[in-house]
Amino acid sequence: MVPLASLLFVIILLWSTSSAKATYNTIGTYPPARLNEVGTAQPEPEFGDDIQNVTVALGREAILSCIVDNLGEYRVGWMRADTQTILSLHKKVITHNTRISVTHNEPRTWNLHIRMSTVPPNIIDEQTSGDITVPDGESVSLICTANGYPKPKILWRREDGDKITLRTGRRDRMKVDEVEGSSLNLTRVRRKQMGAYVCIAKNEVPPAVMKRIIVNVSFEPTVHVPNQLVGTPLASDLFLSCKVEAYPKPITFWRKNNDFMILNGPKYKVSESTKSYHTNMSLVIRDVQDSDIGTYTCVARNSISQAEGQIRTYEIDPPATNRPTTDKDAFGSDVLSTALDHSAKSSGLHKNQFEDDHKASVATSNASHTKGKRKDLHHYNLEAGDVSKNAQLPSVPTSSATTKEETSMLHAIPFVYFAFHLAHIF
Repeated sequence: MVPLASLLFVIILLWSTSSAKATYNTIGTYPPARLNEVGTAQPEPEFGDDIQNVTVALGREAILSCIVDNLGEYRVGWMRADTQTILSLHKKVITHNTRISVTHNEPRTWNLHIRMSTVPPNIIDEQTSGDITVPDGESVSLICTANGYPKPKILWRREDGDKITLRTGRRDRMKVDEVEGSSLNLTRVRRKQMGAYVCIAKNEVPPAVMKRIIVNVSFEPTVHVPNQLVGTPLASDLFLSCKVEAYPKPITFWRKNNDFMILNGPKYKVSESTKSYHTNMSLVIRDVQDSDIGTYTCVARNSISQAEGQIRTYEIDPPATNRPTTDKDAFGSDVLSTALDHSAKSSGLHKNQFEDDHKASVATSNASHTKGKRKDLHHYNLEAGDVSKNAQLPSVPTSSATTKEETSMLHAIPFVYFAFHLAHIF
């Protein structure tokens, strides 16, 4: 309700339209008394009643009435007192304000009509909920009160854009983008329903207004350890982590072997990050030594309770950095080629001759293996015996310089071939 007295409207009365000359009457007064048709003085205009203050609801029309007696040839005008702005004169509106109009329904009554414009919405803080904390599993009701004209519509949304969870029964629930109404009822609130809720009031008049209300849910800490057993080589840095959920925000710290609290320093780096009721704890152990191997405990404590998680560490071998890339088995061609090269040099024979014989033997063995005809060991021994009997040694130049050692090396060549064939069979 708005009292129109605050609008400071006042009557300007009696605007004469006569063109009387500036003459004096018989008694020396100015202006001269007006005479009627019979020559008697005509009475002056006067207000027939006091103008009353008017109070109306927002958006409604206000009517101010003025009663004038003995108007005669005078005219009635309306003026705004605070700005001295003339609003109307007689039956004509002077101002450009479209909310103003005048009527003259009776000879003595002149009315000024003021159409109240639409009013933008406004949230009444005193009648609207503020930030609130409720225990886990309890219910809460949020209230939002607003005024304006037309009457504002009130909507509830989550500030983060997530859906609002509403419980419709003991186990039934639904998720909606927004809720309409002056109240938002959250039943059996859980930690996932924590966050900022926005009350939005809007009508036909922009802008819409809003108020942010934070709902916190208090619950005891819980600790989740991604890796409970972690291996590390010595002389390296070790990273450990724990995930904590709690509200109010917990105090967090690390312990080693349940003995002492770990603090930031040259040896350890302790850090944490928090978002809503989530806290990520991390611990970096620099240059791990034997004395650092043990059990590490992450602890979270708030005003409700305490929780902890444990991580055991153990030593592992460091990863190999230099591995041979061309190693072959004991009977590989590289080793054999080296042996043949040595025997060829010591006997005076050319190396290529032995390599040709070796390549031919490899081709024969591979072909036999590809066809799937694997001979048993006894049969192969017999065949190998025949080879050792019938093997023709390469001709050796006759020279007095040939020694017994060179001769024994040459006789050992069939056994080298035999060993090579065994490697390819098995």
